[in-house]
Amino acid sequence: MKFTPFFFAFFLFQTALAQTAAPESPPAVDRAWLKLLHFQPGLWWGLNPEISSPNFYIHHEGRSRPDLEYTATRAAFLDPKESSVKEEFSYICRFPARYAYFRKKEPQTKWVSRSCPVMERWAKALQGVSASLVFSSYFLNNPSSVYGHTFLRINKSVSEKSGRRYELLDYGFNFAAEMDTKNPLLYAIKGIGGGFAGTFTTVPYYYKVREYSNSESRDLWEYELNVTKEQTDMLVLHIWELGPTFTHYYYFTENCSYFMLSALEAVIPDLQLVEDSKWIIIPVDTLKTTFEYPGLLKSWNYRPSTFTELTFRTKDMSNADKSLIEKMGKNLSLAEVDEISDPQRKVVILDALMDWVDYLYPKEIQQPESGPAKFKNQVLLKRSGVNVITEPLVIPPPATKFPHQSHGSRKISFTDLNSTILGRENFLDYKFALHDLLDNPDGYPDTATINTFNFRFGYSQRDKNIYLDQIKIFELLSLFPIDHFARTASWGVSLGWEHVRYADCFDCMAARLGGQYGATFALSKTPGLYSFFGIKYDFIYTDDNKRSDDYKTLEAGGGPAVQFLARWNLQNASFLESWYRKSARYGVQDYREIKLTHQVNYKNWALAIQGTERFDEEEFALKLSYLY
Repeated sequence: MKFTPFFFAFFLFQTALAQTAAPESPPAVDRAWLKLLHFQPGLWWGLNPEISSPNFYIHHEGRSRPDLEYTATRAAFLDPKESSVKEEFSYICRFPARYAYFRKKEPQTKWVSRSCPVMERWAKALQGVSASLVFSSYFLNNPSSVYGHTFLRINKSVSEKSGRRYELLDYGFNFAAEMDTKNPLLYAIKGIGGGFAGTFTTVPYYYKVREYSNSESRDLWEYELNVTKEQTDMLVLHIWELGPTFTHYYYFTENCSYFMLSALEAVIPDLQLVEDSKWIIIPVDTLKTTFEYPGLLKSWNYRPSTFTELTFRTKDMSNADKSLIEKMGKNLSLAEVDEISDPQRKVVILDALMDWVDYLYPKEIQQPESGPAKFKNQVLLKRSGVNVITEPLVIPPPATKFPHQSHGSRKISFTDLNSTILGRENFLDYKFALHDLLDNPDGYPDTATINTFNFRFGYSQRDKNIYLDQIKIFELLSLFPIDHFARTASWGVSLGWEHVRYADCFDCMAARLGGQYGATFALSKTPGLYSFFGIKYDFIYTDDNKRSDDYKTLEAGGGPAVQFLARWNLQNASFLESWYRKSARYGVQDYREIKLTHQVNYKNWALAIQGTERFDEEEFALKLSYLY
């Protein structure tokens, strides 16, 4: 346990590292100026400058003195030299949003005037009439997207020629970490501690759709904000100011979601989105803050991913037709289509085949000379030869998947446990984020656990002492069901310090890295019944004096695991899991465990009943949780 206080202190201190103490701004510097420069009240003192990049400030002390930055910027916009310097050296062209701020605040002042052709062409390309906050759903195969992702979209007006709005031609504004490692552990350490540089990018919306919806099969939820044309224009100018800058990226605080709220406040300073957010900011919490803010939300829209479209299109198909589509897509062959005589069936199969190719080869179809791209053209040509009109595919938003309706990201729990060996114990848990497998799945994946930083303290009624029972840094579980078009393996991983109940280390406190790997099958959709078969393994390290051999050791073990999940409805779920663990260390007794849990969810509350049997020990636990 000697490392636990260090880690906890490191976790709390990472926010402090992002803050620079600054004197309180004088009254002349208003809230609008502070927001435009991304100054927020510090967690403990002064002001927190969110932007680290020196080129975001004119005055050399601008990052710590917003009043000096105000004076220097105002003087720059009054300097006659501004009208003659090249555009790349002009402060007016570099900071057009600040220039607009001063012109609005002091309309009678004779500010220097000049044109900025490069900036103006860029702003014209982005020009829109409103803005939307877009949420990209959870993606467990990428550590940076486990909690989802949010970005802003600048919405263009309706086309004068067609009278339609082409969303794919809009522009997206994004903040993300520049990752320099694919190692999950190193990513976690650098992400928590601000080890990555965070940069701002602006790309056409169809790029974001291709990245999230097509390549990663993530549904998009688009929330249009109630902002004016003038505020949207100001947002575009401010995005230009942020473009060349960088700042430290903090996975749980100053992340993608945080800076979307901060950018909105920069152009609408009356908003209090950052202040209303939680200390640890999860993308879905950003969405809820925006959704619940009075008068800010105008409408919302659901954009299904390529995989969602494929699933919807093939939901009523026979297994034979599904197998045929799967085979043709993998073999890049259309030979079997010519054998289909029914035009209606042929059209249904060809339409689904196009979706299957898009899902199977998301990168290859963007390369015209690749085999999948050429094959897709063949499918399109074959489809054009069938004189049957396909009805537009209309996928209604799943009623139980609106992210803004999801349960709170934090959880506090009280557990009363009775053990035949250890007696009666009580536990108090606090979890920072986000979702347990048996929690209400409304707005979350049905078969996943996504958790970070779970702290558990215990009280032994036998020994009359309070102790630290667990610190789980992260826990991820993805029980993705296999079908014709999704052959994704199911997996899980967890890391933390916790009590283990193994034979030669019963009730020892140990550092533990655990995981599982296998396949999940959907036995039924209504109710949702799932079965997992695979292996479960772990690595433990401890120097606890409860060990039978009484010395420091690293031990590994693993074995077969079987799990059954029954999701009866949104309020009730059951989970049965069994594991046989064979230690890699000679002479250590095998470990066997079987556990059955049932949980009842009601609004922000959850009640779980759990029974466990391991070796000669039996446990019964009752757990009450509050989510907020």
